[in-house]
Amino acid sequence: MVIEVPRGIDFAELDIETANGQIEIEGMIATILSVMTANGEITLSDLETGSIKAVTVNGEITFNDVFADRTYIESVNGEIDLNDVNTADNDGTEITVELVNGSITINDAYFKRIEVATVNGSIDYLLSDHSYVADSLSLETVNGSTNHNINH
Repeated sequence: MVIEVPRGIDFAELDIETANGQIEIEGMIATILSVMTANGEITLSDLETGSIKAVTVNGEITFNDVFADRTYIESVNGEIDLNDVNTADNDGTEITVELVNGSITINDAYFKRIEVATVNGSIDYLLSDHSYVADSLSLETVNGSTNHNINH
């Protein structure tokens, strides 16, 4: 199923759920955004929101050019790739990423509080602005490595 909404429409709250299928959202503004799928990829691009919740059981989660004050991401199986989420001058309050099987790659995602965890996989969290300071940072993996350049 494909639902197209013209650019420029602001949503107070948008909740999208599917059992099987990809969710792709681009160029939208929403105060609260929740996307969930059991089997399928989630791709969010060029978004502005106060709060994002992205959950999948099996599938990759990708963010590109997103502004969000609060972000929660969860998956059981799949890679998580976040690129250009907020800026050092306009950072978010908090991000939580939870994954069981898969690696997490985060580039230029600026948040005051950072909690990222995977059981089986590596975590890479890199920022271009080396002067940015996060209030708190937690990167955890059971089987894998962590790599970051975040001041805290």
